[in-house]
Amino acid sequence: MTEPSPTEEARPDEPAAGGPAAGPPPPAPPQPRRIGLWGAPTCGKTTFLAALRIAAEEGGHDVRLVGCNRASTEFLADTTRQLKIERRFVPATRELPPNLAWQLHGTHIKKVRPDTGRLRFKRRRPVPYTVMLDMMDAPGGMFSSRPEDRAAREPSSGLRFSSSAGDGDGGSGDGGGGDAEERLVRHLAGCDGLLFLFDPTREREMNDAYAFFQRTVLQISELAGTSGVDHKLPHHLAVCITKFDHPEVYERAVRLGYVTPPASIFGMPRVDETRALEFFQDLYRGTHAHDPVNSLLRGIRSHFGESRTRYFVTSAIGFYRDPIENRFQPEDYLNIAEQSDGGDGLAGEDRFRIRGDVAPINVLEPVMWLAGNVGEP
Repeated sequence: MTEPSPTEEARPDEPAAGGPAAGPPPPAPPQPRRIGLWGAPTCGKTTFLAALRIAAEEGGHDVRLVGCNRASTEFLADTTRQLKIERRFVPATRELPPNLAWQLHGTHIKKVRPDTGRLRFKRRRPVPYTVMLDMMDAPGGMFSSRPEDRAAREPSSGLRFSSSAGDGDGGSGDGGGGDAEERLVRHLAGCDGLLFLFDPTREREMNDAYAFFQRTVLQISELAGTSGVDHKLPHHLAVCITKFDHPEVYERAVRLGYVTPPASIFGMPRVDETRALEFFQDLYRGTHAHDPVNSLLRGIRSHFGESRTRYFVTSAIGFYRDPIENRFQPEDYLNIAEQSDGGDGLAGEDRFRIRGDVAPINVLEPVMWLAGNVGEP
C-alpha cells in the first residue's frame, strides 16, 4: 500500500468525501462590557461592592454577582461576611489584591428583531447580559490636583461614618506613584461604563471631590478618544450620591421634599432616580459659601454626554428597621451606632457597628442601568 502524496491528504478545512460542506467557524462570543468603580479615597468603593452582592441576592432582581478569579471571590465573600453577618465595616485596606474583577449576570427587557418569520418588527423580550465590574485601587492622594497634596489624607473622625466608616478602599497609602496612577487611568479609560461615587459627608469635610474628578477625567480623555455621536467621552456614567442613610443627607432630602413614599414592604424611603440630579444640585445650596456640586456638575457635563449620564441616590447599608414592626421608623432610622471603647481604645472602623439588617438602597440599579445601556449612543 502506497502512502498518499501530500496533495492527496485531506485538509482540515475540507469536508470528508460525501460529507456535508463545512460551514464557517462560529463567531467568537462577544467580550463582556466593562464597568469601572471610580471615586475619591474613602468614598466607599469596597462597601459598595459588598452591598452590591447583598442587593443582587436579596433585592428581587434576577441577577448574580460572581468573582472572575480566586482573589476576587475571596475578597467578595470576606467583605460580604463582614458587612452582613458580622455587621461591621470593611477594615481599612492599605493595598488591595491586583486584578480584582467580577461578573454580573442578569437579564433585561430589550426590543429585539425576530431572527425568523414574517414579522420583522422589534418585540420586547428578556435578553441575557454579562458585564465585568472591575476595581483597581489607588494610593490615597494620587488624584489631587496639587502635587504637594498627593499624600494620603484621612478625614477626622466624627459622624462621617454611615455606609463606609473606615472603608477599605485605599484611604491611605504611599502618596501615589507614576506607575500606579498610569495603570488606574488606563483601566478607567478602557471601561465602557463608569460608576462615580460621591460621598456628601466626606465632601463637606474635605471639599476635594472636584479636584479628584478633574485630574482623573483629563487623564482619561488623553487615552479614550471621543464618542461617535458627539465630542464627549464615549463612556456611560452613573453618578452615585452615597450615604443616603446619613442624617445630613436624609434629613435634607426630607426637608426639600425629595423623599418618595416607600415602595418596599419594609417602608424604606428613597429618592427617585428621576429627581436624583435635582437633589444633587440642591444638596449644598445655601449651606456653603462655595457649592462643591456646581464645579463637579460642570465638569461632568463637559466630559460626558447627557444621554449617557444618570444620577442615583444610594445607601450601602440602608436604614434601621424596627425589629418588632420590621419597618422603617422615622424617629429611629440610623442604622449605625458608635460604641464605647470600654477602655480598649477602639478607633477607626472598630468604633462603629451596624445596628440592624443591611438593606442596600439603589446600589444595584446604577449597575443594571449601565449594563443595559453601555455600547448605545
